[in-house]
Amino acid sequence: EFGGGRIFNFYIAYAEYHYYQGKFEDASIAYKNAIEVYEPWIEGLRDIPPGTQGFNSHPEQARIKLEQAYIKLSDSLLKLRKVNEAEYYARQVLKISLSRTGKASLATSNALRQLAIVMLARDRNKDAIYLLTQAINGLKQADIPAESVDLAKTQKTLASALIADNSFHRL
Repeated sequence: EFGGGRIFNFYIAYAEYHYYQGKFEDASIAYKNAIEVYEPWIEGLRDIPPGTQGFNSHPEQARIKLEQAYIKLSDSLLKLRKVNEAEYYARQVLKISLSRTGKASLATSNALRQLAIVMLARDRNKDAIYLLTQAINGLKQADIPAESVDLAKTQKTLASALIADNSFHRL
């Protein structure tokens, strides 16, 4: 009954194992399999009330895991220099996070950062700068503390984009 989550966790573990070994092709295949299994399973969660016995994950947590899988898939594909495919999945996760949490959220900021990283790989530095600026604004609107690791990562990526664009004087 709740096997979709278990299968997803298997694929994610497999993907992470290969990702950290530098086997990005295997990792990307596993992330795709995880997403393929998990998306329909999540749709079925709408009818399950939180706290149902035998069910240890709230549907919102399941959606967060799915978004993280999309980001890791995009990152894996980018490492394989499959930029078009990486951009597709980065845009998909951005659509999902925007519909789930809106602009002022950690999830949307992470999705924007991933899309910006893809834009940097395409030498579309100005687009990356715009996306990262929006991500930082969203984090600030969501009251993410200044000490946040996610804010620091986004600011670091923005600094890299500004340098790539020869706009580092804006720092």
